[in-house]
Amino acid sequence: MSTYVVGDLQGCYSEFVSLLEAIEFNENKDLMYFVGDIVNRGPGSLKSLELVKKMVEKGCAQTVLGNHDLHLIATYHHVKRVKPKDTIREIVEADHAESLISWLKAQPLIIYDKSFDTTICHAGIYPMWDREQATELAEEVHRVYNQKAPIEYLEAMYGDRPRKWKEKHKGNKRHRFITNCFTRMRFCDEKARLILGDEFKNKEAPKDGMPWYQIPDRPMAKQNIAFGHWAALEGVTGDPYAVSIDTGCVWGGSLTALCLDSGLRFHISAGR
Repeated sequence: MSTYVVGDLQGCYSEFVSLLEAIEFNENKDLMYFVGDIVNRGPGSLKSLELVKKMVEKGCAQTVLGNHDLHLIATYHHVKRVKPKDTIREIVEADHAESLISWLKAQPLIIYDKSFDTTICHAGIYPMWDREQATELAEEVHRVYNQKAPIEYLEAMYGDRPRKWKEKHKGNKRHRFITNCFTRMRFCDEKARLILGDEFKNKEAPKDGMPWYQIPDRPMAKQNIAFGHWAALEGVTGDPYAVSIDTGCVWGGSLTALCLDSGLRFHISAGR
């Protein structure tokens, strides 16, 4: 049995099929974790979502949600329109869209694999949280977006504030911050305030900022966290406990699978 972490698919269906073949994935004994962003930007979003759903239902895979997955849910519920660069229209308009979205909403924001002492998430773990608190907060938000029609949550989900965690935050403000940490976070300042925005998606830190995993005195600094979302890192963080999986297949890079048993990485170049 082998256990893998893969991401971000972002609709790169053909590369994912090639990756499964390359690692000789056996659905009867192997396990695969996805770090979220199953869909969007790539040409095979519908097929990617259908295949991941099938694998999860068979018990050979688990996935967390990323920002593009939540955007798909919001689009399906008419909170957002399909953007010109989106490749999710085929999902929203599919005959079985309701079952796909219902399944997607049931997926968590965080997974912990005790065997490998590894936490799997999309963007990362907020520097002020330990694993227990992160898990509790992820489950809190999961209960909100897993409702049949989570319109209020989805309408309030978009936004960059608040920037810093406060336990007293309530309602939409609280849930937006938690969602941003798990699905959008890259940089924080020295006071652990989030620095969000597409202009900060490269690996060069903004003024007064640093990657979330470099914030001093993090409770989870010596615990394995496997995450995606940050293709510009090209899978390299310089921190053995902060394990970057997204190698930008949708941007012309590669799709990566990390074998947790051996530590080996397997890559399929974009276009294969």
